[in-house]
Parts: sequence; structure tokens; C-alpha cells
Amino acid sequence: MASLPSSWFLLETILVISAACSLRMFHMAYTDDTAGYIQASKTPFLELLSGVRSVGYPLFLNAVALVSPEFGLVPFLQFGLHLMVAGLLFFCLERYGAKPWEALALASGFLS
Repeated sequence: MASLPSSWFLLETILVISAACSLRMFHMAYTDDTAGYIQASKTPFLELLSGVRSVGYPLFLNAVALVSPEFGLVPFLQFGLHLMVAGLLFFCLERYGAKPWEALALASGFLS
């Protein structure tokens, strides 16, 4: 049976998802460096290692391009990964020494 802090964290996550959907936060936003990241995602991996960009985000864009060539799924996937990492933080804090309510207090701040 799930503990009360775990249930509360799940409720908070559902509320954050509901708020994001109702505020229509899932849209593509192009900034000054978007073209650079898209270009870096098309660069061969070994060249990417010697470039000025980090490797992680161009690899993420490569993975997204497999299912969404126009990168329309990027906001959804970024949000989903963000929520998964907040959940992982909660789990790890609770598992490795923090009291359940402490883990909730710390991990809840990363939901927004």
C-alpha cells in the first residue's frame, strides 16, 4: 500500500499535469539558439563531441525526430521527462534516508 506522502506526490503530479494542459503550455517555442541545436542534432556523433554544444540535447532531438520529424512532441516529452525526474528524486530521497514527508517537501518543489 502506498504511503500518504507517495499518494500526495501523485496527486500533486496530476494537478501539475492538469494545470499545464488547461493553460495550453505545450507549444513549440523557437528562440535564438534553436537553429543551432537542430543543426547540432544532424551532426555526426564524433563531430558533436568536439563541438561547442553539449551532447545531451542534440541526442534528445535525434530521438524525438524518429517519431516527430518537425519536433512537435518536444514540449510533451520534455515535460514528461521533467515529471519523471521529480518522481525519481522523490523515490530516491525516500529510499535512501529521508523521511517520507521530507522527501515529499523536497521533491514537490521540482514539480513546477
